[in-house]
Amino acid sequence: MNRSAKIVLPLAVLLASGCQTTYDPTRPPSSARRVGDTQTLETRRLNQRDLEEFAVELANSLIESGRLVPFDDNGPPVVYVSKFINEGGRGTMHIDRHRLFNRVLEALNRSGTAYTYVEDDPAIEAARRQAAAEGKPFPGPDYTIVLRLYEDVASVGNITQFQYILQMQVTAIRGPRPGLMVWSEEREIAKHAPRGGAIGP
Repeated sequence: MNRSAKIVLPLAVLLASGCQTTYDPTRPPSSARRVGDTQTLETRRLNQRDLEEFAVELANSLIESGRLVPFDDNGPPVVYVSKFINEGGRGTMHIDRHRLFNRVLEALNRSGTAYTYVEDDPAIEAARRQAAAEGKPFPGPDYTIVLRLYEDVASVGNITQFQYILQMQVTAIRGPRPGLMVWSEEREIAKHAPRGGAIGP
């Protein structure tokens, strides 16, 4: 079998199976193959894209839960994506929280489930200043979203496993039970590294 035949055969198999692959050259590849609700990787450091995809999954699960309900007749509730709490270690130092926030905002806005804004949003800060200058009250959010990242480490033989958990918590600020959590869910990412060996990026 010549070299070109070796290349054509896998392509023909893919086409026959009906799989369609969309390639985006501007995005870095995912660092792991997904298996259920857990990913297993061969490095310790978290991949930003994996974490963003999990944030979108959590946002979509929140949308499907139906827990974001309006407390008045002014349309969908207002949701404030307020915090990213990083309780991880060395492998989580370079997480871009603003990119996580934006993925959550995009999912909620696209669905029409809620009006959303994020911490340090310049438009919101300008509106607050304008309301204060006019002596008008500025409406607060109906719900807040907090993203938390946890890390757990376990060793078996020569392998060290790093378990990362991304959790989304939603708390009502208004309504009949302000201050209470109304929804929470999480996703897990597991990474393996040889003990005492080099840890990849």
